Amino acid sequence: MEELVRPQRYVGKNGTEVFDIIDEWELNYYQGNVVKYLIRHRNKGGKQDLEKALVYLRHILTENELGQRFRRLVDFEYLQDEFDIGLNARMAIECMVRAKQTGMWSYIDIAIEYVKREIKQRYE
Repeated sequence: MEELVRPQRYVGKNGTEVFDIIDEWELNYYQGNVVKYLIRHRNKGGKQDLEKALVYLRHILTENELGQRFRRLVDFEYLQDEFDIGLNARMAIECMVRAKQTGMWSYIDIAIEYVKREIKQRYE
């Protein structure tokens, strides 16, 4: 039976959970799912998780679901180190957050490209 409480694929090296990141950054449902899938793909869903991240990124882009509030400077290097995600996954998250901060939707297009690169590097 799959563990239901604190699955290790969602817990970083220092005990940070994906929920902590989503809550601290005040991400909405769609943004939180992008972070979740990019963080866990190596330990759970692989290519399918990266493809799910693309679905949510495209939804954010087409539905303009980026929120208005973003209060804290995001430490992307910490995220990459804490969850041992690849550079492409980290850059996709960074682009999504930059789009949220600036309202520049072109960052979502760039995030999509980073996820595609991660798929190509890891699974093709």
